[in-house]
Amino acid sequence: MDPATFYRTHPVFTLEEAQRALADSRSTHPRAIRSLLTNHVQRGKLLRVRQGLFAVVPSGIDSDRYPVDPLLIAGCLADDVVISFYAALEYHGKAYSVQHTYVVQSSHRIRELVFQSHTFTQVSFPKALSSTAKEHLATRMEDRQGRSIRLATLERALVDCLHQPRLGGGWEEIWRSFEAVEFFDLELLVDYALAVGTATTVAKVGFFLQQHREALMVDDATLKRLQEAAPKQPQYLERDRPGKLVASWNLVVPPALLERNWEQVL
Repeated sequence: MDPATFYRTHPVFTLEEAQRALADSRSTHPRAIRSLLTNHVQRGKLLRVRQGLFAVVPSGIDSDRYPVDPLLIAGCLADDVVISFYAALEYHGKAYSVQHTYVVQSSHRIRELVFQSHTFTQVSFPKALSSTAKEHLATRMEDRQGRSIRLATLERALVDCLHQPRLGGGWEEIWRSFEAVEFFDLELLVDYALAVGTATTVAKVGFFLQQHREALMVDDATLKRLQEAAPKQPQYLERDRPGKLVASWNLVVPPALLERNWEQVL
């Protein structure tokens, strides 16, 4: 494959991908491919996002002014990356506010990256998913400018945000974002919540669904599956934060969240 063809189908790519694709059109020595990419960076055809990661600059555009799609960068940080949390909400068009931090899940340790005012951070997959080889449960491959990236479904993104609310932008962001979702695959949502394997997270999911039962058409069977895996003893939705016990989930919830009083939640 020649470089121009490769660039058309890989708006963001790794050095390894370039070496595999271009090896048949140039010297197979990795140094030759590196030299080619370096030359194209110097000529403004490519941007070096970080070591080993490049973005293609469209013809006729100044590389200093070209904004690279942050979702493409996030999707290329590692071969097993799942884009979740706020980034998944942004892709699905459900993010309540604009944020500039993109969190991905991966089994690889990825150093934090700051590029064009965006921050990219990696967290590990939930342990229960890794131990059962279900890291990619409730994800799907999506086309982004001709490039395939793996994104969390809205069902997975909800569970991930409730499991680690700090990474979801906090309670107001989570509640307001997911209240904009008209439909969930409830079976998939429960399957993923149970796979994460944390009783408190299951209770959070159940509490959210119960709060939005009518709008989301949540049936008794769905709630029952979650209640069977909920904590046996009361657990705090937020540690060291007093609240009211929601007995059906054994979950102590701050009054401000129960009442959606966001100024008190923040």
